[in-house]
Amino acid sequence: MGTWKFGEMYNTGQPGTITISRSGVVRMSDFPYNNCPYEAKVTSTANGKSRLNVGTSKLVGPNPGYCYTTVDPSFYVLNGSGIRHNVGPASGDGYYYKRA
Repeated sequence: MGTWKFGEMYNTGQPGTITISRSGVVRMSDFPYNNCPYEAKVTSTANGKSRLNVGTSKLVGPNPGYCYTTVDPSFYVLNGSGIRHNVGPASGDGYYYKRA
């Protein structure tokens, strides 16, 4: 499906790159302050497949001691040439990524 890069200047604690494969695997990597890559699976779609619901993300690399082993389920909304990652109500509308 594609790869997206974070579209803003500051990206505190969020992945710099999101890649979604045709098999439904979502990979989050290039975190600015740590090296904690995560993978999740698309669990369902909505809104004409523009919303991708993903399950719990799991750490897929060595844990340097400060990475969570899992991250709560979330969703992505495809929006024109970008994608928005909604990580929950505490983050408002989430984080916006532009197609790489």
